[in-house]
Amino acid sequence: MIKITTKLVILHLMFSFASVYGDINKKPLPLLNIITEGVYPMAFQEPDKDHISGFATQYLRDVLALTDIEYDVNIYPWTRTYRLALSEPNQLVISIARTPRREEQFIWFEPIMDLEFYLYGLAERQKELSNSAGDFKTS
Repeated sequence: MIKITTKLVILHLMFSFASVYGDINKKPLPLLNIITEGVYPMAFQEPDKDHISGFATQYLRDVLALTDIEYDVNIYPWTRTYRLALSEPNQLVISIARTPRREEQFIWFEPIMDLEFYLYGLAERQKELSNSAGDFKTS
């Protein structure tokens, strides 16, 4: 039930964007550039193929097929993906962690995966490891 509701919200946002942009500007929508660093199984380049696969890219293709929005999917190194997202218009990033620092930098649509990260090390080096999550910074 939650996924269906969330998908409907995304469709509504995309149709609203398409409708408002088209009505105001009387010209075609700009190309949407879907970018990612390539994280299996969300988005990855298949060997010997030009096609980018993965459950996240397929989900976006399925949603965008219901709109008039033209798009392109590209895989770049993470630094380039992040720089493009911050500096260029019409970028949609797949697989970006939502952190407090990034919260105001982007328009967030839908979580596609929940992840938990664990830090671990050798037992004999336990004294060197921090026990405080605040000691580890994210950007």
